[in-house]
Amino acid sequence: MIFVSAGHDGHDPGAVSPDGRYREADLTLRLRDLIATRLRSWSAPVITDGRDGENRPLREAAILAKRVDGPAIEIHFNSGPASASGVEVLCHAEHKTLAQNLAAAIAHWTRSPLRGDRGWKPASAGAHRRLAFCEAGGLIVEVAFISNPIEIETAVIHEAQIATAIAEVLAETVKE
Repeated sequence: MIFVSAGHDGHDPGAVSPDGRYREADLTLRLRDLIATRLRSWSAPVITDGRDGENRPLREAAILAKRVDGPAIEIHFNSGPASASGVEVLCHAEHKTLAQNLAAAIAHWTRSPLRGDRGWKPASAGAHRRLAFCEAGGLIVEVAFISNPIEIETAVIHEAQIATAIAEVLAETVKE
């Protein structure tokens, strides 16, 4: 089974683009729904943290991630200085190859650099010391920097292709 979670929820909008056009919670929800739709169209086993268009609280996503026997990802968009760019996937070392494959698939469409070790960063990296979703065995996928106007526009323009690329990596993982 594949689990796909949209980071943030209706009570936590996450990061917002400098021009105010994009909220992380909205972008993650759209991307989660696109990924799940692709997987379902291929008859891949997938569950999400809410119905299409609905985003459940993050604490529920961590609980679901623990119960899934297969890859569990949570979609996010990074924030930082306007010049910051790149794709990264945070998780524990046992999922490093999957993290690198997901990051490379996204970077193909965003043309962004891979951060960390070819897109993988340990769950303890960055501003967070302990990420509940990673502790539950999941991978946090930071698609692009919402704070970088060029990078976020590129990600939005290519969101359908990014969703398909992520879905392909996940579907291949459950076939193995």
